[in-house]
Amino acid sequence: MTGLKKNLRSLPHDERKALINTNDSTLSLSQQSELLGLSRSGIYYKPYINPQDILLMNEIDQIYTDCPFYGKRRIRAALERRGYCIGVKRVCGLMKKMGI
Repeated sequence: MTGLKKNLRSLPHDERKALINTNDSTLSLSQQSELLGLSRSGIYYKPYINPQDILLMNEIDQIYTDCPFYGKRRIRAALERRGYCIGVKRVCGLMKKMGI
């Protein structure tokens, strides 16, 4: 059983979380989370996605597609010209989240 436990823990977190079976009658959620090396509270966690961030990321994507040489400061200025009040740090964070 220890070998199986080590093999399962080598999987990425998202894949291990996908292995959880909520309808399993033989293993409780606590036992499954322990075997997979996950915290029990992590099973129930659903990330919150801010709809405003989605809107801003779409705008950033449009600006970046038109001008891929723009950095965070120029993108922030372009967003302000479009009517958004946003700081450079937030633009930088959203760009990181988008992978650009």
